[in-house]
Amino acid sequence: MQLKKLGEKHVDTADIYRDIGEVFLIQNNDKKAEEMYLKALDIKLDILPKNHVEVTDLYDMISAVLQAQGKLSEATKLQRSHLRTDYKCMGKTTLAL
Repeated sequence: MQLKKLGEKHVDTADIYRDIGEVFLIQNNDKKAEEMYLKALDIKLDILPKNHVEVTDLYDMISAVLQAQGKLSEATKLQRSHLRTDYKCMGKTTLAL
């Protein structure tokens, strides 16, 4: 219902996908959680700048799911990319490492 009202490319639609991902995560369905987070990320990247906090939060969520699935190399790569984006946007003195 909400999807029809808002459309696929809306920040609230992305939030719904993220929330569904959270439910899958609670149910220990990491693969489905990853799928929902990736849908949310695709939408948010179309709407928001890549350094927006809502985008970077999704990178963190996806990285955590990848770690849970044992995909440590992918998770590490994603976290490093995310850290580089944060570093460029905020500078090293702002980041709490």
